[in-house]
Amino acid sequence: ILKERGTPIAVRDRAIIRLLYDLALRRAEVVSLDREHLDLEAGTLTILGHGDSAGESIALPKPTKDALSAWLAMRGDRPGPLFSNFAHGKEGDGRLADRNLYAMVRRHGQAIGVYLRPHGLRRMAITQALTLMGGDVVAVQRFSRHKTISTVKTYNVHRTVVAGEVTR
Repeated sequence: ILKERGTPIAVRDRAIIRLLYDLALRRAEVVSLDREHLDLEAGTLTILGHGDSAGESIALPKPTKDALSAWLAMRGDRPGPLFSNFAHGKEGDGRLADRNLYAMVRRHGQAIGVYLRPHGLRRMAITQALTLMGGDVVAVQRFSRHKTISTVKTYNVHRTVVAGEVTR
C-alpha cells in the first residue's frame, strides 16, 4: 500500500518499516538515526545500539536501500534527524518521536487488518532469519544485535513450536 502512495509521509513510513523488518532494528535505533548515519553509496547504515557509543555499520538489503533512497530524495540531504515528524501540517518538524513511530506502525497494521507493533516486526525478522539460517542462533544473534544468545534461543524455541503446530 505504501509503495503506491508517493506522499512524503508514505515514503518515510515505508523506509521506517523496511528498517524495522529488514534489519530487525529497535524503534529507539530508528528514531535516533541522523542523516550522517546513512551512506547510500556504500549501502550501509550506522546504528547506535544499547550503550554502543561507536556504532555498528550494517549492510542494507536492496529493498531497504531503495526505500531509504526514495525517502532521502524527498527529505533532502541536509544534516539532522533522518526521520522527522510531520506534526501540525509542518513538513520536517523535528525528530520523529518514539511514540509517533509506534503509532504509525500500529496505524498501518490496522489499515491492512493486522495487529502490528514495531517490536512485532523485529520479532518477525528474527524468526525469519532463524528459519533462513536453519536455526543458527549465533548468526542470528549477530544479525539481531542481542547481547546474549539465550534471548535468540527463545525466538528459536518459539519458531520450532509454531512450526510443529503448523505441521500438525
